[in-house]
Amino acid sequence: MARAGRPAADAPSARDEILRVARRHFAEFGYAATNVGDVVAAAGVTKPALYHHFGNKAGLYGAAVTAAIDEIVTELERRVMPEPAVLDRFEATIDVGIEFMRVDPSLARLVSGLDDELAHHPELADLVEQATRIPALFAAMCDSDDDLAAPRADVALMFQAIVYGQMRMSARIDADRYEQAANALRLLVRGELRRT
Repeated sequence: MARAGRPAADAPSARDEILRVARRHFAEFGYAATNVGDVVAAAGVTKPALYHHFGNKAGLYGAAVTAAIDEIVTELERRVMPEPAVLDRFEATIDVGIEFMRVDPSLARLVSGLDDELAHHPELADLVEQATRIPALFAAMCDSDDDLAAPRADVALMFQAIVYGQMRMSARIDADRYEQAANALRLLVRGELRRT
């Protein structure tokens, strides 16, 4: 049993809980419309606790985005990069996207909105490097495949456009519908979209 005044050992830290709630709020409402008062109330902490851990709203957003991108990149590196060919890697990316959508749809929604937030909020300029991490991974996905009929940079850009489109779509549909659309994309990638 935890001692009075201390959280249980398995209780999330205040920092982790703030980040979890903030990710959901930023994903749903965007940077400008997210109110730190709402975040701290939902996290069950005080504003001073938020400011202690993150400095300000921009610091909180930066931490939430960085953690989300870390999670995505780690999973893509683990599950996608071992695949031998670009199309296999792309299919593995589809699988990872479906799993993320089932577990935490806010992840894709938060990351897919980063470019728009950077364009409208100069106080987030420190996140420009974070915005390049996933596109860099798509470029790396194409680097080792010598059998591409199109330039690698073009294939990587196409992957990025499709995946970011999927992530934006996740803001408007539920996980089941997302999976159906992702499986249609899989058929397209395999050249099996038509019945004949």
